Amino acid sequence: VEELLRPPDDGRLTLGAREPVALAALVAEVVALLAGRAARAGVSLRAVGGPAPVLGDKDRLKQALINLADNALRVSPAGGTVLIRTERALATAHLAVEDQGPGVPPALAAQIWERGVRGGDPGTDGSAGLGLAIVREIAAAHGGRAFLDERYSPGARFVIELPTVVAYEGTLE
Repeated sequence: VEELLRPPDDGRLTLGAREPVALAALVAEVVALLAGRAARAGVSLRAVGGPAPVLGDKDRLKQALINLADNALRVSPAGGTVLIRTERALATAHLAVEDQGPGVPPALAAQIWERGVRGGDPGTDGSAGLGLAIVREIAAAHGGRAFLDERYSPGARFVIELPTVVAYEGTLE
């Protein structure tokens, strides 16, 4: 609760120890965790993509991913699909959550990352307007960024971009 009530730019977002995190495994964990919620909403929730290793606080990354997936499930119509995609480029890994909801109005695209701003109907979407602000803070604390892919349509595609593991002795798949 203290974390949610603190001023957004006070620099106190804390990360646990940074450890190797296999994003594909993290996505599978979140899909399993939210499978019941997706089934009740009549929405297919799927993981796609391949290995994308990063160094990070697994619990914080999971928190950010759950926030995005929960938002996507909330706005997707029954019969729709939410995809959580892992992608790896040379120096970055992407966690992308894609939904088939109404999308984000262009007028709100920049504001949705601020605390208290909601993309849905006030009082009807169950949102307090904190999730995306927390996602952005978690991404930034990991040396990455979170953004809305404004080219994605119909629906919305939110992306967390993180630096990849350059060298690691072990397997992260």
